[in-house]
Amino acid sequence: MNTNELQQELKAFIKSVNWSQKKAAEIIYYEIDEDADEQEFPKFFEKFKKSLQRESTHQEVLHNYLRILARRANDTNQDLVVPISTKNYNLSRELKNGMKKLSSDFSNKLNKKFDSDN
Repeated sequence: MNTNELQQELKAFIKSVNWSQKKAAEIIYYEIDEDADEQEFPKFFEKFKKSLQRESTHQEVLHNYLRILARRANDTNQDLVVPISTKNYNLSRELKNGMKKLSSDFSNKLNKKFDSDN
């Protein structure tokens, strides 16, 4: 997944669990640092919002955000499956591309079903 795809995945995930971006940022902020200063949260929230828009956001940051939010959603008994991409250097490019297309098609179908149910 490229940065833009990860950003879209993160936004879709936040929407799927009915959280605002502010709620998601709050979860991430306090997960990263349990002793975080409440006064610094607005600064982190702005940084989080920008990370969902900028092409320069590191993919590792977005992966970490998604893992944290998925873990929290799981802890709150959300009935979710969270796709998280991992690199596998042993697969051929053709197989990787085929798996990526299959995963994307599956996610799109799930999103359409989710949207039609709501």
